[in-house]
Amino acid sequence: MTRRNARAQIVILDGLPHVEFSMRILFSYFVASIMVAAFGSGVHAQEKSEPTATRFTSVVPIFSQVLVYQYPTSFKAAFEAPSPQKYLLELVPKNESVDAWSEMITISGYKDLASKATPQDFAARIAGGFKNACPNSFAVQALGNLPVGGNAAFAAVVGCGTHTYKGSDVKEMMVMVVIRGAQDLYTVQWATRGSPEAGPPAIDRDAWMARIKDLSPLNLCTPAPGEKSPYPSCLNKPS
Repeated sequence: MTRRNARAQIVILDGLPHVEFSMRILFSYFVASIMVAAFGSGVHAQEKSEPTATRFTSVVPIFSQVLVYQYPTSFKAAFEAPSPQKYLLELVPKNESVDAWSEMITISGYKDLASKATPQDFAARIAGGFKNACPNSFAVQALGNLPVGGNAAFAAVVGCGTHTYKGSDVKEMMVMVVIRGAQDLYTVQWATRGSPEAGPPAIDRDAWMARIKDLSPLNLCTPAPGEKSPYPSCLNKPS
């Protein structure tokens, strides 16, 4: 996994973060396999797998809470950038990189923003970044409220029929789930790239809901006092 400076800079505007997008990404059911990623001053990962496993369960402490999600075993953690105010983790298919990918799963956290924006407000901010990148081929569809572990959450799909990345035109689409925690805001995103389209891309609601299902069960919880990784109280908490 690569660790380096975050590629998306955060600037506070009117009390909310404004995301300066890099074009790398426009923002940017339990199984027998468990990947425990405990990020802080360093990266520590434990992985248990079975030959038939198709997904890992990842348990990530981010600021005041622990985020639990799943991802395909065909993906790898490729980029991680923790900072005092923002956390970023990117996963791509094993034969790809953060600079050349067809799909990317992004986990992010924003410290102390839970009281400053609703999940829908924050999703609108992210969608605005997409629209700025491709005003003539922008598409968006709200998927609605999607509570996560008792926390308010909102899901939406955004897309660009055409935007330029490293001199080439590509189509980019993304489903996002924005979660409001006790103190912080979190996002779980799954983006795809493909051949460019002249106009706004069609959004297949069922297909994007299926991607959210592939990341589920999503959970966000506060670990028990003194509890250590892998945070069993969060792993066993109903989503």
